Amino acid sequence: MDFEVIIAGGGPVGMLLAAELALADVKVCVLERLRENLPYSRALTVHPRTLEILDMRGLKTKLLQKGTPISRGHFAGLDTPLDFSVLDSSSNYTLFLPEIETEKQLEEHARSLGVEIRREEEVVSVRQDEYGTRVVSNGPSGVSELTAAYIVGADGAGSLVRKQAGIPLSGTDSAFTAML
Repeated sequence: MDFEVIIAGGGPVGMLLAAELALADVKVCVLERLRENLPYSRALTVHPRTLEILDMRGLKTKLLQKGTPISRGHFAGLDTPLDFSVLDSSSNYTLFLPEIETEKQLEEHARSLGVEIRREEEVVSVRQDEYGTRVVSNGPSGVSELTAAYIVGADGAGSLVRKQAGIPLSGTDSAFTAML
């Protein structure tokens, strides 16, 4: 096998998972279809519990250098603001930080732990058999096939991994649209 785990999707979830697996000595590869992180943000804050977890990995200090702590904020456009300052936490605030900065730090962290990250590598098919998982991707060098014991779909709501695994997306379509 090429890897123990292949992660499809190099956003914040994929990169953090890759780093956590690497800390457990798992040989992991991230396949990300984009050449570089998007310059605009789908999210502008990192919430207190996430900051606590990132602090356990030594990442909070770097994020604080790029962001601004805010003690009050909203969640999901709700009318009632949240007061984070009352939390019994060393991260009793939300951190105003463009997602691109969070992604950069998580990717740097994953790379420092030996994670192989292949950008411009789009997963086009996933097959599983009794021996593991075969992932076909298309990238700058053409079509390639990798094998792993497991694949993780961190490739968003329209996940190819989820669809090819036959896992339905339960829930309802979004009823709220916002623009940052």
